[in-house]
Amino acid sequence: MGELCEDLARRLEALRGTQKLLVSLLARATRLAESLEHGSKKLERELAGGSVPRAIPERRRERRFEGLLKQLAEPGASALEIRFDYDFAFVRIDGAEEFDVAARPALFLEIISTGTRPLENDGFCRWHSHREIAELLNRAPGRHILPESVTNLVHRLRKTLVKNGANPFYVETQELKGVRFRYRRRKIDRDPPHPGPLAEKS
Repeated sequence: MGELCEDLARRLEALRGTQKLLVSLLARATRLAESLEHGSKKLERELAGGSVPRAIPERRRERRFEGLLKQLAEPGASALEIRFDYDFAFVRIDGAEEFDVAARPALFLEIISTGTRPLENDGFCRWHSHREIAELLNRAPGRHILPESVTNLVHRLRKTLVKNGANPFYVETQELKGVRFRYRRRKIDRDPPHPGPLAEKS
């Protein structure tokens, strides 16, 4: 009887130790989940241009997340759909939920995601200079834009992508090459593209 009691006591102590370990692991998991949730919300606020604490310089805050987003954008988009409807367009990236984009940014997206001739060495869509983009955009109805204004379209389109849960760095820029959408097309497209159904508007 005494040996049985001692055995039960040892088992009970072992269970208590296991319980403490599980509680400790649960606490660590909870803290990690809270930290991830906080970081995710902070990232959303910063990318959306919301109000954030100014304990560290703004550019340092941005760089903390830009590097990660750029790494995630490296494989590029594998699917892109753009359906124009005159004053706006519906866009779907990688089979995700469709979202609407204003006319000018949608046409800009169509331009920078088409044209694979000549094919880039990395297999993505070719680069488009700011001048070329401006010329193509100006074929469609609307306000005339200068090549210098293309940078504003980059920011506008990236902001729209962030708002709809897409990686803003699919829109790539290089000072000497221009702009492109990081997208692996399955076939050779017309080059350069026409400015979309928006050109048919009177």
